[in-house]
Amino acid sequence: MRTPGKRHRNPAIAGQGRLILPGAPSHENRARYPRDHCGRADRQAARAHLRMQRDAAVTRAVPRPGAAA
Repeated sequence: MRTPGKRHRNPAIAGQGRLILPGAPSHENRARYPRDHCGRADRQAARAHLRMQRDAAVTRAVPRPGAAA
């Protein structure tokens, strides 16, 4: 029996590189995914964190009465 040879990646397609959005945090700057006491992914804590971020963004986006004249 023989082992399979070296595997080749598919050739890159022009224009199909990684999309980098300006102003978006880089992967290195993101916080670590929440974990529970056993080290498993804590999805409930992750959803709560996203909910807090969304609520904070909405709060900042709401214009204050009398702020702009």
